[in-house]
Amino acid sequence: MATKGRSEQQRRTGRRAGYFIAVVVNAAIWFVLNIAPGWQSIGFLSDQFGDVLWLVNLSLFAGMIANIAYFFFDAAWFHSAGQIVVSLIGLIVSWRLFLEFPFDVTDGWAAAIKALLIVAMVGSAIGALVEVFRLVRAVGVGPHS
Repeated sequence: MATKGRSEQQRRTGRRAGYFIAVVVNAAIWFVLNIAPGWQSIGFLSDQFGDVLWLVNLSLFAGMIANIAYFFFDAAWFHSAGQIVVSLIGLIVSWRLFLEFPFDVTDGWAAAIKALLIVAMVGSAIGALVEVFRLVRAVGVGPHS
């Protein structure tokens, strides 16, 4: 195991660094889409992207809020509960992007983006389900508690 020999404090520090990086990345994406240059300047986004921007922003903010919360409170049950919410929001965003398809791309790229959106939906659903099981285990509910 890669973490064998590392103290809990070292693992916690590594997780906190990851939470910080996730917040910075989400904030940077939000800035690029909403401020500079703005989504209208991104060549492969169509005018319909404005219809789903609020949902993309919701997903970015949910991720930022969750990671800020994990930075200060890193309990397993809390992390799982937060990840369930973030994963379900990601599922909804991926679904809406798939339905609206606000991308101005050639047919080949359209098929690739649709495939990636399907992968994102499946991954979000699986991620949420895994976190439900982790949450149940963390709070000690069930036949093995």
